Amino acid sequence: MALATFADMQETFPLEYTQDISVETIHMRAVQTVETIYDGCHVFPYCSQGSFYQRSGQHRDALKSWAKAAQAVSRYISKDKDKEVIVGNFRVSP
Repeated sequence: MALATFADMQETFPLEYTQDISVETIHMRAVQTVETIYDGCHVFPYCSQGSFYQRSGQHRDALKSWAKAAQAVSRYISKDKDKEVIVGNFRVSP
């Protein structure tokens, strides 16, 4: 999750010493880490990557990332109250 946050910050306020690493690469590394270490159970890196792709005009890739986020969320919905909380935090804004 820290890598996804770092990628968002890098997109907004680029650091001079990290210019050789693209924001897309950082997002990809965040997703790769979640899939490798955490078995795809964290939602935030997928949402962050999807938002990046949407801002970049890569809408198909954004939808793919958001679909992966939805798959991660689907593992945890057990009660209606949980569903309301998750849906409230999962809104996609343009």
